[in-house]
Amino acid sequence: MILQESPLLPTRRNSVQWLPCSCGISGSTRCIRHIQTAKSDTAFELKRKKERKMMIMSRMLLSLLCFVALVYGQASPDTATMLALRDSLQSTRLNWSDPNPCLWTGLGCDRRSHRVTRIQIGNTETSGALTSDLRNLSSLTVFEVMGNKLTGKIPSLAGLRSLERVFLNDNGFTTMDADFFTGLNSLHYVNLGNNPMRPWEIPFSLRDANSLLVFSAVNCNLSGTIPHLTFPNLTSLELSGNHLVGELPVSFAESRLQILKLDGQKLNGSISVLQKMPLLTEVSLHGNRFSGTIPDLSGLTSLRVFDVSENQLTGGVPNSLIALVSLTYVALGNNLLQGSTPLFLATAIVTINGGSSSSSLSLSIISLFSSSHTHPQHYYLFQSPMGNQLALIIISLTSSCFFLLILTFLILICRRRPPIENHPRRPPSSTTPDHTFNTVNESFDPSLYEISMEDLSIATKNFSSDLIVGDGSFGFVYRAKLSNDVVVAVKKLDPDALQGFREFSAEMETLGQLRHPNIVRILGYCISGPDRVLIYEFLEKGSLDYWLHETDDSYTLSWSNRVNIAYGVAKGLAYLHGLPKPIIHRDIKSSNVLLDSDFVAHIADFGLARRMDESRSHVSTQVAGTMGYMPPEYWGGNTAATVKADVYSFGILMLETATQRRPNLPVVVEGEEVGLAQWAVMLEGQNRYFEMVYDGVGVGDWEVESVDEYFKIACLCIKESTRERPTMNQVVELLEELCSAI
Repeated sequence: MILQESPLLPTRRNSVQWLPCSCGISGSTRCIRHIQTAKSDTAFELKRKKERKMMIMSRMLLSLLCFVALVYGQASPDTATMLALRDSLQSTRLNWSDPNPCLWTGLGCDRRSHRVTRIQIGNTETSGALTSDLRNLSSLTVFEVMGNKLTGKIPSLAGLRSLERVFLNDNGFTTMDADFFTGLNSLHYVNLGNNPMRPWEIPFSLRDANSLLVFSAVNCNLSGTIPHLTFPNLTSLELSGNHLVGELPVSFAESRLQILKLDGQKLNGSISVLQKMPLLTEVSLHGNRFSGTIPDLSGLTSLRVFDVSENQLTGGVPNSLIALVSLTYVALGNNLLQGSTPLFLATAIVTINGGSSSSSLSLSIISLFSSSHTHPQHYYLFQSPMGNQLALIIISLTSSCFFLLILTFLILICRRRPPIENHPRRPPSSTTPDHTFNTVNESFDPSLYEISMEDLSIATKNFSSDLIVGDGSFGFVYRAKLSNDVVVAVKKLDPDALQGFREFSAEMETLGQLRHPNIVRILGYCISGPDRVLIYEFLEKGSLDYWLHETDDSYTLSWSNRVNIAYGVAKGLAYLHGLPKPIIHRDIKSSNVLLDSDFVAHIADFGLARRMDESRSHVSTQVAGTMGYMPPEYWGGNTAATVKADVYSFGILMLETATQRRPNLPVVVEGEEVGLAQWAVMLEGQNRYFEMVYDGVGVGDWEVESVDEYFKIACLCIKESTRERPTMNQVVELLEELCSAI
């Protein structure tokens, strides 16, 4: 037998050539040895190959590490500037110990140039002063230091042509360089508000910031006049709480301003320029010295808020204002207005009678429950150039007598308990046949109407199930039409549930006092034996929950709709949290957000709401809320309710509004179930924001960037630590910028 050489067997270099071997003992032995030698050669070569591969991989890994070290370890050209800033600041929440500023907390750098592009250290309890060489950060686009304890001078940022956003508000700054805005032609958003500045004027260098969208400088000791500067893209100007004088600039005409807030100044002259600002949605000129008449505002078809109270306006209330269907809030009190009582739409909150003796227009809100459709009575001021003092005396005497007569009439009519059409406004009686109900505190608004159960039964067709538009654990909500054809929402609380009585008390003591465009209005109530009924304004579009989860796909809320709904809820919550005695809602969710015909959001259901004392930061109570919306601190046994609990619930609501996912249902990720908040944080960490948007939402090309910002705001609100969550005022500012961008 001859053993042939296998062509597949490897050989070493310079090895002996294989030869055929003959059969026999000696030959067989030689063949076996050759085979053993071949096997050992094969193992040797495989080992050598494996070692070579390992060596190659090690060299590649070393090269990669060197590359990473070269890229990320390279010193930033802005290192010296940032080290100087670090040395001038003090904060226990900033990790700025690394020699490379690009790795610091709250900073961002360009990957190629290693230049600092973002400084975002707002609300980090940072103190100290800003350094004067910040203008050397030539690639800076975002500078946010709001909500800290910074003092001293705001240094100039002149020449930073890439800068887009500057938030310096809510600090202790006292001065500002006059050339601050020089060359900032990319600047979009500025907030300098709530700083104890020494008297200063809007610097002339602001003219360079011709890309401005939002400028806010409230409560910062601003003086002088509003300069005649033209900003073609400016949508929001807020300068309230300062010492400005002079007239409204004529440059406001034909501007793109949507929000104009100039409350509490010494501004004077005419407000006629407003009629040439067709994009206005909010006008607040409260507490100035404006004179003349209210101009024709028929062209302001988007106007929602109009507050010109406490000025010196004369003339009548123009029909062009009365006829605006977009209005949600009107304040005209404490002026010198004349003429007839205006009848605004029932959807508008109207504050007219300011109680000033100098007001010559005797106005009050028209009863939403009156069955009369006749024109209101007219009241006129005695006009006499020679007898103004006599006229005022006559008016005072006449008004006093008239008031006494009305008071006597009301006392008599209360005893007779007349039908609803003429029923006086009064608080609930302190004597009720049902002693299990703790009577409502008299701190609520006494202008609420008490309505009889008989009238409510007629309006709801004996509380027909066909008219139910909502339900909850405390009762049903009905759509009702009153005798004057006004449509309202009627909530009949379950008389067998103690919580229903508590909700009645809570709603009357909180919601009964509140007046805000984004909070549902309570109009009246009924107490009849064990029954407790609340009457609200009716909002045509129903709840946000309905539009997110119960409609078919024939109509899907647009992206701008969703952002504006979140913005509306945020403004309502900021109002609640900013009251002298803040109110914590404790149950923010989509079913407690109601939408009007324009999809403007209104917060509803204050049955779980609690007030905080001014001296306290929380309310000790039982855990309350809805699964999926409750903050993580509740699960740790902390029962202290704070405003930051509302912020967390709002963040979940933002996620729900954009994703159209219910917060109490899990999201499946790679076969595992996670909560909505956990899923959002995971995708945020990977910059995969767009994947969270509901598939049916069409996002325009101009709205794509807003998606990222929207989810960043939401994820800030759902931070596990309450200290890391923003306040609702800060959320409003962020969403306001977002809304102006879309």
